[in-house]
Amino acid sequence: MAHRKLKDAILAAGELAVNVDPEEGQEVYTELCVRQRVYLSKDTYGIYSVRFSPDARHLAVGFGNGVVQVLNPETGTVARELPPGHRARQAVTAMSYYPKHTNILVTAGADGIICVYNMDTGWQAMTIKEEDNEIHALDFCCDASVYATAGKDRQIRLYDSRTSQIAKVFEAPDFKSNENLTLTSGHSRRIFALRFHPEERHIFLTGGWDNSVKVWAPSLSLCLSVCQPSPKGERDPLPAKYPTG
Repeated sequence: MAHRKLKDAILAAGELAVNVDPEEGQEVYTELCVRQRVYLSKDTYGIYSVRFSPDARHLAVGFGNGVVQVLNPETGTVARELPPGHRARQAVTAMSYYPKHTNILVTAGADGIICVYNMDTGWQAMTIKEEDNEIHALDFCCDASVYATAGKDRQIRLYDSRTSQIAKVFEAPDFKSNENLTLTSGHSRRIFALRFHPEERHIFLTGGWDNSVKVWAPSLSLCLSVCQPSPKGERDPLPAKYPTG
């Protein structure tokens, strides 16, 4: 049954095409297609993260050996490599450009290391180590004043983007003791996703191996809501509005 559905979907996709909107005069894409292939170095141990710069002029690609290659998305050529890779480093699992300065890139890795790069010079401006952690997610808030990281140790750290000093930490709950453990007390297993609200700098979401998505308000120092699968596989709805502090 699954094989037949997949085959039907592929055949249906093949019948789709690119149309032109007569009113707007713009192409409307109705299919997924490979518009360009970019062939990278063969000795890079796999791709773990990608991110466009805010102006879309560069595409940063993070590899399993700690290398970040910055590509020209139009030509596929490598514009810069940060830094030269070596086997001692672990995968670059998350990265984000500074929203207000397209020449600043912040990367994070499975070794718990955060690096801040100046893209114009290739200079590594700052390095931070989160001890005993594997960082899986990183994102800036909408006004670029703060960026956050999350990963294996289940703690969520907010950094002042000007100094890269920790501004706030949401501590992981002690789920083994079950003391004061509630749905809104934090993740019970490692976190793999984190994203700030595109307009509200006080709001961000996280998701992880505990099968839940949590909504946080740093200004209130608490988790506001949780979305978890129901026994029937449905999702509990998130509240429509959140306090923003």
